[in-house]
Amino acid sequence: MDLFTNVRKYMFGVYRHKLSRITRKHGFAKKVEVTESELSDRGICLVGIEEKILCRELFDAMPPQGKRVALLRYKMGCSWEETAKKLDTSVNAAQKALSVGRQKALDKYMRDRPTVNENGKRQRTKSSGI
Repeated sequence: MDLFTNVRKYMFGVYRHKLSRITRKHGFAKKVEVTESELSDRGICLVGIEEKILCRELFDAMPPQGKRVALLRYKMGCSWEETAKKLDTSVNAAQKALSVGRQKALDKYMRDRPTVNENGKRQRTKSSGI
């Protein structure tokens, strides 16, 4: 399983838990389960929503310079040269800022993630890195 899948599963486990707590708090005790076979798009829309939330969470965890580079590159579609010019830096510095930003965002979510021990109970473990 790749790193992106691990982070994605962890993030949506957190969201599911938060939603569950909110529904219990407001009296929505009945649990609603939807399977992919019940969806007309075979779950593609849900995957898109999950990926958008994950990207937002990772983006929010990035340092400011990494965010600026990511916005210019991925949201505005700028080339590396355009990105560097707009940020008044070199292409190498912009690439480094994005690389460091992505690494810090992933480290934030992978550093202290829950795991399940042999008894089926959740426990927290420190990861050794990515």
